[in-house]
Order: sequence, then C-alpha cells, then structure tokens
Amino acid sequence: MDYQFIQKQVSDVIIECGIKSFPIDTFYLLRHYGYKIYTYDEIRYQNEQLYEVAIKYSADAFRYRGIVCYNSNQASGRIAFSLMHELGHHILGHNGEQQQNEVEANFFASNILAPRIAIYYAGCKNANDVHRLFKMTYEASEYAFEDFRRWRRFLVTHRLRFTPGELALYHHFYNKELDKFVWSIRECGKCGRPIYNDLFTHECCRCRQKKMTRRSKSFLCDDPVFGLFCDEQSQQNIRIAEYKWLYGDDY
Repeated sequence: MDYQFIQKQVSDVIIECGIKSFPIDTFYLLRHYGYKIYTYDEIRYQNEQLYEVAIKYSADAFRYRGIVCYNSNQASGRIAFSLMHELGHHILGHNGEQQQNEVEANFFASNILAPRIAIYYAGCKNANDVHRLFKMTYEASEYAFEDFRRWRRFLVTHRLRFTPGELALYHHFYNKELDKFVWSIRECGKCGRPIYNDLFTHECCRCRQKKMTRRSKSFLCDDPVFGLFCDEQSQQNIRIAEYKWLYGDDY
C-alpha cells in the first residue's frame, strides 16, 4: 500500500473542499463529489431491490453509482468512518471487491477523519483524546493514535520533514494572524466570535470575561457590607476618600 499517495489524496480532498475544522462534515464531502445520500430505511422505502443488495453487501454503508446508503442505526462515529470509507473507494479509483481496496479505503477514512499532522498539533496524548477531539469510535481512535505514534517515531528517527501532502495540510490549517495551526473553529454561542482549538466551551474569551465581571459585581452587591456601595455615586465617593487618604488634603 502506498501510504504517501493515499495521504496526498486525503490532503487534496481536504483542501479542495475547504475543510478548516475537525470533526469534518462527512455528508458535505460526499455531496461535493456528486453523491446523493440515503439511509438504509429511506432506500428500502424507495427501492426494495437495491436495499436487499446493500444490506447483503454491508451492515454499515453501500456505494452504487451516484448513491451512498448508510445504516443510520449505527453510532455516529461508525457512520462517519463508513461514509469516508466509501469516499475513499471513489477517490482512489477502486473497481471490484478486493481485500487490498478495503485496506486502502480504511486507511483513507482514518486519515481524513483525523490526519496525523492534526493529531500532532491538537496535542493528543492518547486514543481517548483522538476520540474526544475528532469524534471517531474508540476502535478507530486506537488505530489512528497507534498509526500516529508510528508516523511521529518515523519522522524523528529518520530526521525527516513532512511529505508534500502533510506540508500542504500544514499551510492549509496554519493561521497567520494567530501564528498557529488551527484544527478547530467554532462560533461563540453568545456573540458569534470564532473559538479556536477548543471543543469544550461554548463561549469565547471575551464573553467568559464579561460573565466573570458580572458575577464579581453581583457578589459584591449581594454582600451586606459592600452592597451599600454598589451605586455609581457611592463608588465615586469611595475613590475620592481613597485618594485623600493616599495623598492628603491637597488632593
């Protein structure tokens, strides 16, 4: 299997489709390449014969001409992997049912869901980190992380630089303004500002700071002593008294 070729195909797809954040939208990628997507239940209702073929072929997903069907009863991480497995067959130009094709499609799916360079810059320390950040199944995350360790060890041992595909991904995700590799972009739930490289908060730094300021003021105003001085005039009087105490009556 030509690992570098498949990784280059992965980087080409990510760049062509304008993917800038993980986890990726697998449905968007399939539609970008002209596929219509149906669940097994939907295709069963529309075409019973095709459904029978699909379910015999795979319990996860099936690709036929311009259609991709998938089992919506599976876990979301497994669905994502199955859909990218089918996209891998398309991108790699596979024809026929060969074991080598399945291995290559699996490698493609693993790398497009969690490129090894993205795992590196996301700071993943174990398979659980890969699972949390890239929304893969635990099984797929374990494989991806072990492959990432082999990838990193190979680079360090042989003092190699990134391959052309990896270098293209680095430049694609590198943000000049932030001066760092950005692997996740989300919108703040309060103000809509971008949140970078953080999947576990729904507010940007500014909104969190404002909330902390409000809580601090609320705490003081609820205090039986400090609450007496929460109005603007009282605060002004306190500042005048403070300056007089510091600088004397000349203030």
